[in-house]
Amino acid sequence: MNWGHIAEEVIDLGTDKVKLYSRLHGFSESCALIEVTREEVRNAIDGETTMGLIRALDELDKRQVVKIIFLTGRGEKAFISGGDLKDYTSRLDKVEKVREALGLMRQVLYRLYSGIRFTVAVINGPARGGGSELSFSCHYRLMKNDASFGFVQVTQGIPPGWGGGVLLARQVGESKARLALMSGSIFDADDAITMGYIDELYHSDESLIAQMQKLAGRFERSTASGANEIHAEFSVNHQEILRQMERESEACAELWFASEHMAILERYS
Repeated sequence: MNWGHIAEEVIDLGTDKVKLYSRLHGFSESCALIEVTREEVRNAIDGETTMGLIRALDELDKRQVVKIIFLTGRGEKAFISGGDLKDYTSRLDKVEKVREALGLMRQVLYRLYSGIRFTVAVINGPARGGGSELSFSCHYRLMKNDASFGFVQVTQGIPPGWGGGVLLARQVGESKARLALMSGSIFDADDAITMGYIDELYHSDESLIAQMQKLAGRFERSTASGANEIHAEFSVNHQEILRQMERESEACAELWFASEHMAILERYS
């Protein structure tokens, strides 16, 4: 999907690796879309992309009119393939640096999950590792019928690094979270929708636009006062969730330089 063709406003984030479309043709001003634009590396997240995502969320915090945020990746090769291991191996040579990098992306996931705006992952292609974490940090998931997801971190000797395993359990329940996290399996679209990991499937750009517009339309009559009160109810346990996410990230950092994971990193050094 070429979002630029229907973009009416694009916000400058200081990087070409992330685009923020604050208005799309055919959508109300209550919608915004964040797109990771690194198709050449399957939309992998490097340091610059991380900062672009943070700036996008900062910008949206200033826009009270926005009620729903869509998140996607460019092209059809991938939704988001996870962290850019080539970038990580080039600059994360100490546990402290790993902690810092994981912490920045954990901030992105936590803000997507805990913010007042309704967040939707548009999974336009394979989501792997950190890409799956981002998918389940959003409140709702639209998946292309030939896409898939997988929390493959366990096959690399680490748990999820950005706190997404904690959010997966919150979104789908403990049993399905354990299955995905502990097996490292790849779930195709049919299994994902049948098992309740994904909320809707789409088959084409046209059907995606229609489903996004329908979903966005559900928020047209919502009020800020009502939404704030509902958000407060959901926010009761957010600090505990954040602490759990921090523990998950710390476990990942501690295992980052262990032999099983180093064998993976050596492919990118």
